[in-house]
Amino acid sequence: YREMTVLTRTNAQAGDLAASLLRRDIPHTVSEARGLLTRPEVKDALAYLRLLGDPRDALALFRVLTHPALGIPAADRARLLSELRRTPDVALAFLERPTVQAALTTSSREGIARLTELLERHLNGFRTLRPSTVYLEFLERSEIVQHAIRESDRHPEVLPNLQAFLAYIRALEQGITDGDFLEFLELLDAAADSGQGPSAADLSPETDAVRLLTIHAAKGLEFPVVFVIGATADRYPARGRRRLLELPPALVPASAAFEDLDDREAQVLEERRLFY
Repeated sequence: YREMTVLTRTNAQAGDLAASLLRRDIPHTVSEARGLLTRPEVKDALAYLRLLGDPRDALALFRVLTHPALGIPAADRARLLSELRRTPDVALAFLERPTVQAALTTSSREGIARLTELLERHLNGFRTLRPSTVYLEFLERSEIVQHAIRESDRHPEVLPNLQAFLAYIRALEQGITDGDFLEFLELLDAAADSGQGPSAADLSPETDAVRLLTIHAAKGLEFPVVFVIGATADRYPARGRRRLLELPPALVPASAAFEDLDDREAQVLEERRLFY
């Protein structure tokens, strides 16, 4: 796997492909300018944290319930989703509903019991607990960490990304008033919604995983096998750039030839250079 790379034009394309590789158990790492908050394992943790801020967030609840660490089979997940859509409720009331419990297998009830215990603790105490403490307890008591360790051969990026997210949470904690959990959630949501945030964890080049790179991040690198995806109209050359990036003449002497070209022609030349 480490001999292969997939080059994309945008970070969004890399994120879409990462989800597909994850479903197929293909080890991979995403190298991009930011990207940590778009990783599936981080989105799982984000869903739990958002559930504490809004216990009626059905999407967040369902994302947490579908994590493999809870051991809920696909058939039970479908039943839970159907029940949740039909009669939405706050998270704890839904999980403790007799009709929900009666329809589930033993393994599902065990996973939901762990989640219910966590929610009861954190919903009652999240205003006094530090966000990093809530996050760590969620990872440990839900058995997500144990699951990530078991899957580390196939998904080596998960544990480093969970660790990187912990560091990011601790950094955000420094900017909130008296450990205000809701203020922390606002900062976290603003970073996720705006596409800001830290980079995903960088794995060692020796890690046996496919590298997903934007073409900007791939400069100077070489791989035996390279896939360039999305090589279509409006990607190469890209549309919508308002002005060209100005290149220092010392680095690109040929840029003097751009003087007689209109902006669109000059952009095509620069995009061709980037593509090559």
